[in-house]
Amino acid sequence: MTKQRLLYIFILSGLMFSCNNDATDKQPDYWLSKSSNEFPKDSSYLERATVLSGNMKSLLNFVGTLDGIKRKNTILTKENLDSIANLLAKSFKISENEKPYLILDKKYITKAKILHNNQLAYKGLLESNWKNTVSFKDYQEYILPYKLTNEIYDSWRDSLYLSHQKLIVSSPVLKNLDSLYKFHTSKTYNSLSSKVSMRMLFPSEENYSWMNLTKEGDCVSRCRYAIYHLRAAGVPATYDYIPNWGNRPFSRHAYVGLANKENQVPKLLENNNDPKNMVDNLNAAMSPKKMKIFKTKELPKGLYVEYEKTIPKIYRQTWTTQAEMKGLLSKMPSEELFRDLIKPNMIDVTAQYLQTTIVTTNKSLFENKSMAYLATFDTNDWTPVAFTTFNWYGKATFKDVGKNIVYLPMTYNGTLNAYENPFILDNSGIKKELICNKDKRISMKLIRKFPLFSYTAAHSEDLKECRIEGANDPDFKDAKLLHVVNGLVFSTKQVDFKKPDSFRYIKMVAPEGGKLRLAEIECFSNNNGALKKVEDVNYLKGILEGQKGNAFDGDFSNYLVGGGVKLDFGTSVPISKIRYTPMNDSNYVIPNYEYELFYWDNGWVSAGKKIADNDYINYSNIPSGTIYWLRCLTAGKEERIFTYENGVQIWW
Repeated sequence: MTKQRLLYIFILSGLMFSCNNDATDKQPDYWLSKSSNEFPKDSSYLERATVLSGNMKSLLNFVGTLDGIKRKNTILTKENLDSIANLLAKSFKISENEKPYLILDKKYITKAKILHNNQLAYKGLLESNWKNTVSFKDYQEYILPYKLTNEIYDSWRDSLYLSHQKLIVSSPVLKNLDSLYKFHTSKTYNSLSSKVSMRMLFPSEENYSWMNLTKEGDCVSRCRYAIYHLRAAGVPATYDYIPNWGNRPFSRHAYVGLANKENQVPKLLENNNDPKNMVDNLNAAMSPKKMKIFKTKELPKGLYVEYEKTIPKIYRQTWTTQAEMKGLLSKMPSEELFRDLIKPNMIDVTAQYLQTTIVTTNKSLFENKSMAYLATFDTNDWTPVAFTTFNWYGKATFKDVGKNIVYLPMTYNGTLNAYENPFILDNSGIKKELICNKDKRISMKLIRKFPLFSYTAAHSEDLKECRIEGANDPDFKDAKLLHVVNGLVFSTKQVDFKKPDSFRYIKMVAPEGGKLRLAEIECFSNNNGALKKVEDVNYLKGILEGQKGNAFDGDFSNYLVGGGVKLDFGTSVPISKIRYTPMNDSNYVIPNYEYELFYWDNGWVSAGKKIADNDYINYSNIPSGTIYWLRCLTAGKEERIFTYENGVQIWW
């Protein structure tokens, strides 16, 4: 998330806290009566605001012009639309770099528009088959609102109410709530491309019109897009979000829930890496339909696959300020409030998704703090995910916490500070403190700096049954088979030849009808006892550009896709060694890259820097019992903490 987007959220939080627009449990006498002409009124627009950068009129003119161009040119490609949008944005002087500001909604939204929204919202619910399952309070929070958060208001409900009527005529099964929910959280959700190229041209939170125009969005935007459709149909669709993951770096993530359901998933999640309990677009690292389940014998020693993104907490964004949060924000010292996490319009719904537990922590009686946090690791250190208050003797009780995650208890006063050791909250709900033991030291063989997730492990099959051949004839009429990839390849693999043959050409080819995804292929010749890399002459001349050169550029993060790859050395050379690497995440230990290992001892302590000379790196005399962090100083950003158990890196 950009700093600009974070600032939008911060401004909105302050605005919402100043508003007294609490939802009420008291339902009116006419509630759900079709004979009455009455309908719930929403006056919140008098106090709410829109957050954006730049001039609203210019922005709306820009969007309107772009939409008009798209409607006239129905065969316009995404690339063409991107190009036109960039040119238009410049002409309308659209920029996200301008300072965000507030526009009160009552300044540009008429009372008539709000009343029309109120009528249509109530009509959508009354016409539904699930109206009797929706409470008046949930209606106020998750159906009635005229927008989702702080986006520019548009008449989304008008068009989507009509499209819903057409939808249920063509597919009557969608009159059923479960069927309609599945339709919009799957088909509508995925109708937006995840390749976001135009996002920065709309310097506000995306509204329905923008997403419908660009047909792109990250998981948060896709959720919002589905929510618009569901609420227009009278569904109390909720925006449920994860503040940070338990085993991967931060990326804003949300899920569409239903306020009229007690549990949001068929079976409560356990964070236990069980491939059989995966929910797409929630805890599954990749689509369960495409997920390969690996057998232990298929994996190299010390390696296992993460199928699940572990979840510490899930919160629900409400339309109104919540009484509990209002009380907390007013009573607690403002300097102790971590506002990236604590919002006035949030409720905790973790127990609707996960098997949870209660965990307690204790601070020193001499530490003058009121707020306590549990944080999970992020690439740039720790991110709070749960909060509570200390009692009078320094005890903090955290409820509904996700298990099988490493947490660090922290306080906040402008900076985050640990007040206890990190701990694992295991599957039984037992808190296992991780204490740095300098008296008992261990040796480590480290093979990765980041977990092997299923979406990366899937590429281990990309080179299966591929052949490597050598020849001196350009058409390989004199080809000699040098190697066949029989198993799965998870990182760089090396093939040594004790009695080298000389070849001008080397090629790696996929099985008939197949394609290989190859990050790198390197050939070496023994030059007076020293191995020297033999380069492809065409690559050196710059003939192989773009994807064609990806297999020779020394960059393990890009790759070549095709039926095969051919190297030409310009002359016959004795080949002593060949190294090849499939498409991968570049998070395994790479030879010649520099690494630094850290361990936790009331803060991160360096255990030293090393340059890898193999696909693993050894460290010795390291304190045991704590958490560790292997950083690559040469390239890459993805890194995770781990414990070291029985010679294996266990990722958190």
